[in-house]
Amino acid sequence: MARITVIDNFLEDKHFKKIQEHFLSSTIPWYWLPQDVPLEDEQENLSKNGFFNHCIFNHWQFLAPYSKEIGLLLTKLNIVAPIQIRANLNLRDVDSISSKWHVDYPDIPNNKTAIFYLNNNNGKTIVDDNGKHTEVDSKENRMLIFDGDIKHKAKYQTDVHKRYLLNINYV
Repeated sequence: MARITVIDNFLEDKHFKKIQEHFLSSTIPWYWLPQDVPLEDEQENLSKNGFFNHCIFNHWQFLAPYSKEIGLLLTKLNIVAPIQIRANLNLRDVDSISSKWHVDYPDIPNNKTAIFYLNNNNGKTIVDDNGKHTEVDSKENRMLIFDGDIKHKAKYQTDVHKRYLLNINYV
């Protein structure tokens, strides 16, 4: 597989719609994180945006129930071992700023990052593969997969109030 892969219509529509309905519903407990990404300098760490997250899997255990559709998603990615699975919710930003460049798990060799977009909006994920920047639009049922050592950042949406996605880190 290439270092960066984009797959549209990743799941059958009926399975995608169940995942989408679940995460866009009012039953999900969302937790506010005031920073976009952890950085060494705490002053720099305080961003304008922050985001909401709902962690499904972390520290080698499931923290929230998941549906068979999430299981299908994980199976289709050929995951040997999940590192973290979480849903992210970003609120609209009139300035269209971006998060900082980062790598999710720099200390875990040969890991992958997958971003599964749950709604359409003008937000983007920007990946930096050795100086080559690729911008991936937030399009529902699109899967972005890239090697875990590739720096990336979010460009926040300005068109819709909420941007939903699943962020999956795995081996």
